[in-house]
Amino acid sequence: MSEEVSKYVASVVRDPTPEEWPAIRMRQADFLKTFGDFDASRIFNGFWVGVSADGRYTGFYFSRDDGTEMRVAVRSELMPTMCSRSASRRRWQRSE
Repeated sequence: MSEEVSKYVASVVRDPTPEEWPAIRMRQADFLKTFGDFDASRIFNGFWVGVSADGRYTGFYFSRDDGTEMRVAVRSELMPTMCSRSASRRRWQRSE
């Protein structure tokens, strides 16, 4: 991570308060039930994020050391939700 990015992250990310830890642990446990384990087949060593020309989608490009890759597009309106502290309380799906 570049020094510039590290400084930005440090400026916006704070440590949870003691009162927040029980809820965080509960969300982590819920996530792990759905995600499963972190075995080598799920580990990517790099990623790239970009936005479509019309701004409607955020694209994620994930790569592995062996050259395999995965590309995913997410509706951009979901991005604020994904980045919020409450995001892990629900699945990221578009509501109709």
